[in-house]
This record gives sequence, structure tokens and C-alpha cells, in this order.
Amino acid sequence: MKPLLIQGMPLTRSLRNTWREAGAIITKRLPTEATHWKEMYDRHNCDVVINLGNRNREAWAEWSELPTEHIPVFNRPEEIRAVSTPGYLREHLTRNEAEDLLPPRLTEEDLPCTVWRKGPGFGGRGKERLYTTTMVYPRDNVEDVQLEITGHEYRVITVGNKVVQAHRRYGPNGDRTYEWIGVRGLDRSVRNTVKSAVFFLFDSPLMVIGWDVIYNPRLEYSWILEGNSSPGVNGPTATRILSAIESLMTPNREEPTC
Repeated sequence: MKPLLIQGMPLTRSLRNTWREAGAIITKRLPTEATHWKEMYDRHNCDVVINLGNRNREAWAEWSELPTEHIPVFNRPEEIRAVSTPGYLREHLTRNEAEDLLPPRLTEEDLPCTVWRKGPGFGGRGKERLYTTTMVYPRDNVEDVQLEITGHEYRVITVGNKVVQAHRRYGPNGDRTYEWIGVRGLDRSVRNTVKSAVFFLFDSPLMVIGWDVIYNPRLEYSWILEGNSSPGVNGPTATRILSAIESLMTPNREEPTC
């Protein structure tokens, strides 16, 4: 398999190297015209395309002008819009009557309390933790205000509706560390919550998403905090993502477990 990665926000050098070592080819720029797409396609001769967070629909429309129907595209712009911001995530889940997958909205009865005001941001930016005695509202339609929940936080990677990797997260946003726990070490509630989000949000199975999930062991319940269409990965995770994509393209292929 020759996967081609299209960058949304520029990847760090270490992340680019991680993907390359796993076997992916990474573009230096997003093609904006059909001729650029064709040059890139002819040069790399890829057989699968993975879009890491790029939502430029006009540029992607040019890809559709090429004879590339046989090449699957993961994370098309029209699909990843549902998780592109916390506000859109709540909008789409509410529309599908699945808002209970997200932390509850702030109400007058919750005051005083601690909330997270969550907006778009790369690498944990765009988040603000507030202790409030009055109502806090989203500042625009892409933000969300969530009640703070005590529990264990995880980063879970899915390809289609399959969970392929999981880490436990420790520490605040500015000083995060991740401990590998693997799919088998993940609580069933977390797996079910993530799979439900995939079901309600996406029409296409061709999705690669990194989910931030919080699990309360006392309540035995999980909530989606965010979805990321350009998740940070290490070497083993990148390899498992590409392996899961290849398995999705060739259903009879056996995939390693962890």
C-alpha cells in the first residue's frame, strides 16, 4: 500500500518523520488546481489518500476532476467538518439525538462550578478552564462550554468504526504525558462511546480520527471531549493506523492485535 498524506495544518518535523517511517508519503503543499493534483498523483502513484485535517473543499473538488474513483480518500472535508470544532461536534451530535455522548451543557442549577470553554485549537490550544458563579456561554458558534468531569482521560484512535490504538492521558494541557494501554486495556464504556460517535457523525467509513474521551469509573460512563482529524501519533500508532486502513481496503487480511 502506498498512502499519501495531505497536510491540513503543517506537521512538525518529528511527526512528518514518524509518518514517513511508517511508510506514508507526505505532500509539501495542498494542490489547489487539477493540474497540481495530477502532477502529485503521477509522481507518487498512490493507492490511498489520507487527509489530515484539511477542510479546503474547493481544492479537493479539483481532485474529483481526475480519474481517481478507484483511490479511497480518508477524511474528506465534508466529513471532518463534524469534528472540526467543539461547537460543530455538539451541533452534529445534537442533530442526531446523541448529545449525551458529550459532557452536559452548563445550566443555572450547576452554579457555582468549573467549566471548560473549548474552541478550535491545535495541540491543546483553544481551551480555557473557568470557575464560575454565573452562566458562561459560547462566544461563537464553533465554541462549546462543557461542565468539568472528574475521571480518566484517554486518546483513542479509530479507523472507520474500529478502535486501533489507545493511550491514557495525564497532566494539564501544557504538560501532557501519554501512557500506552492498547485496545485491550480500554474500558468497554470508552470503546462503545467512541464507536457510537463514529456511527452518529459520519456517513463514510473512510475516517481516521483521534478522540479525547473522559471516563468516570464511579459512574461507569464516558463522554467525548473532542475529535481530531489530524491526530498526533508515535511510530507504533502510525503503523497501526496504516495497517488498519490496509485491512479496511482488503477485508480478508488479518491485522495484528494489541
